[in-house]
Amino acid sequence: PVKTSRACIQLWARVLKRLPEARLILQQLNDGHGQRLRDWFAEAGAAAGQIDIRPKGGVAYFLKLHNEIDLMLDPFPYNGGVTTGDAFWMGVPLLCLEGDAYVSRQGVLQNKCLGLEAFIARDEGEFVEKAVQISNNPDMLVQLRENLRGMLERSPLMDYGGYAREFGGMLERWWAKRCSEEK
Repeated sequence: PVKTSRACIQLWARVLKRLPEARLILQQLNDGHGQRLRDWFAEAGAAAGQIDIRPKGGVAYFLKLHNEIDLMLDPFPYNGGVTTGDAFWMGVPLLCLEGDAYVSRQGVLQNKCLGLEAFIARDEGEFVEKAVQISNNPDMLVQLRENLRGMLERSPLMDYGGYAREFGGMLERWWAKRCSEEK
């Protein structure tokens, strides 16, 4: 529920108004959730035909949905996190709005790790403009569909050994400092 805030729905509706041929696929949490989303989009002026609410399903169903998605719009104030990684794995880029708290900067971090700074918007107006520009560049979207998984695999997001070394080093430094303070 937090991820589909009214402010988020209003921004996404602005994108849909600029892209009348686009449709937005969302997965509902339960029957009431889907209707609430439809109502909020209607209040924000989005065309009902652009909103495609899908039932909740298992992991395979969720991942298969990505085959129908060209661009993921990151929710806010709480960003996608794991679902963003799923989208990247399935070849779907993420457009995110830069926030000022950890929970609203996850998309920024993930996009930067993949070299996708062009998919980071600093404000709502830029978010709408970038959504339009990206959506009108099908060649780029096809290229990302084909290459994004490899980009993810080569990124710091999947450098598990490097992460373990850094984390281990941090623990060793912390422990050494703690031991020296007790002397």
